[in-house]
Amino acid sequence: MRFQVGDAVRVSGSPNSQWRGSRGVIVEMIQRTIGEDDPETKEYSVRFAGEQRSWFLAEDLVKSPPDKLVRFFRSEVTERWKQLDPSGVAVLNVDRAELVMLLQEDCGFARRRAEAEVDEFFRAFYSRLQLATASQAKASPFAA
Repeated sequence: MRFQVGDAVRVSGSPNSQWRGSRGVIVEMIQRTIGEDDPETKEYSVRFAGEQRSWFLAEDLVKSPPDKLVRFFRSEVTERWKQLDPSGVAVLNVDRAELVMLLQEDCGFARRRAEAEVDEFFRAFYSRLQLATASQAKASPFAA
């Protein structure tokens, strides 16, 4: 199964959909077979802000990182590359390819240099994220 109920997703397919680019949470899933020789088709009901729901095929959805992680990522990117245009950073979604492209466009980096810097950045980012979540768990009164 590609997605589960409760997964945070973003609508990436459906180019003519009003929901394209929107984030939501999967609240229901159905599987159906159209014909005897056809593979099963999975459709997911996604709830958006305001309790609106719509159905999508799996290929129209991508998992979406939590908003807190996205904000942390963007702040770390801004701290690391102060020369980046804030409007470019504002649309990043914890995606390596997006960041590589932004560095190439805004900083004029060659692809190899951008990839090397992004790889180093992600190593440090995930290390800091791990430290932050570990210290948060220790501070929690519910931590074991």
